[in-house]
Amino acid sequence: MNRPPTGWRLLLRRILGFGIVAAAIGVFVVLRLTKPDPPRAERGEDALAVRVVTVVEAPVRPRVLGYGEARPERIWRAVAEVDGRIVERHDDLEEGGLVPAGTVLLKIDPTEPALRVAQQEAALEQTRAQIAELDVRAVTTAAELDIEKRSQALAKRELERQRGLLANGTVSETDVDRQERTVLDQERRVQTLTSTLDQLPSQRRALEANERRVDAQLAEARIDLERTTIAAPFDCRIAEVDVERDQFATRGQTLAVADAIDVALVEAQVPLEHMRRLVQANPASGRDEAVDLQKLASRLDLTAVVRLRSVDPPIEWPARFVRLSPQIDPEAQTLGLIVAVDDPYTSARAGIRPPLVKGLFCEVAIEGPTEQRFRLIPRAAVQGSSVFVVDDEKRLRRRAVTIAFTHDEIACVNSGLVPGETVVVSDPVPAIEGMLLVAIPDPVIQARLAAAVQEAERR
Repeated sequence: MNRPPTGWRLLLRRILGFGIVAAAIGVFVVLRLTKPDPPRAERGEDALAVRVVTVVEAPVRPRVLGYGEARPERIWRAVAEVDGRIVERHDDLEEGGLVPAGTVLLKIDPTEPALRVAQQEAALEQTRAQIAELDVRAVTTAAELDIEKRSQALAKRELERQRGLLANGTVSETDVDRQERTVLDQERRVQTLTSTLDQLPSQRRALEANERRVDAQLAEARIDLERTTIAAPFDCRIAEVDVERDQFATRGQTLAVADAIDVALVEAQVPLEHMRRLVQANPASGRDEAVDLQKLASRLDLTAVVRLRSVDPPIEWPARFVRLSPQIDPEAQTLGLIVAVDDPYTSARAGIRPPLVKGLFCEVAIEGPTEQRFRLIPRAAVQGSSVFVVDDEKRLRRRAVTIAFTHDEIACVNSGLVPGETVVVSDPVPAIEGMLLVAIPDPVIQARLAAAVQEAERR
């Protein structure tokens, strides 16, 4: 039979249990303190991923872009030049209608001008008859005067003979007096005919003056008669109509407005700084001599293209540079370059290609005649006057550049870049100078640069 432990044995067991626990804790602490730290992995520098392209070089003509509205080169206003009722109105005389040259658009009642023409023709005929009668009278009077002068000479010789007979006593003094009266009568008739003949030239001049007056009135009446017919002077597009059939038109009233369709003009506003670059790049500009704008314009061998960007894809028209606007916009600091598009309606296709009509807001690209080599980069890569590039250590650097001009999405760089450099085309956020980059080529934008090079080489 086991006996229960005594008190001293119970105490010994407890002390032994506490010792074992304390020894275990001590071993754990020693092991923990003497255990070496695990190796720490050092954290590397973060790199920012950016899209990049490679700078390319190509021969490009200096180009500037301007914007303006298209307008016709000529505008015709159909103004009533006579009073009268509208008796005829063409069916195509409607806003937007196209009419060929010579089309009779309106007719004003010609009755009154036709009556005046008939009256003046009768008056002219009467005056010409009077002139012809006067010419006949002049011939007759001259013949009568010649006869009377010969009769006068005979009467004088007879008077001299009778005076000789009177001295001999052969005739009486009464006979001599009678002959003297005959001579005086002949002198009076000669004088009358001479005076009449002298007056005929002045009478003829008066009739001729009246003839000219009547002839002028007849011409005026005929012109008024012609003015009753209003026809299109050239191929045109009707812009405004302000008249109806049977309406009374007054002299000076605008009846319709039409735009010529043979030539369209666009006045593109170009910043002066861009224009300066275009002129400086042109060897014919004569930078060392002072010339006025129009003389300068005649010496610049510029070509132009008008582009409508409000449709997809954009529509282009070949254009020719014609002149500079006469003044500079003082607020916008721009100069107007006027280009002309010939036959802007010829290539129009319904629903596909609209004509270059009045009011279309267009982009105008104007090129110089000489080529220069430029570095080409995307226009979106330019930030003010600088771009971001990736250096040889794949770090971000800001580079100052000089932009000659931009075309579409391409910027032509004069200085600041060399071919083959890597330009950042995405927006690095944050943009910290010297930060590490991961350069990812952008094939789409690089292909656009390649296409721009090919286009420049084709030119």
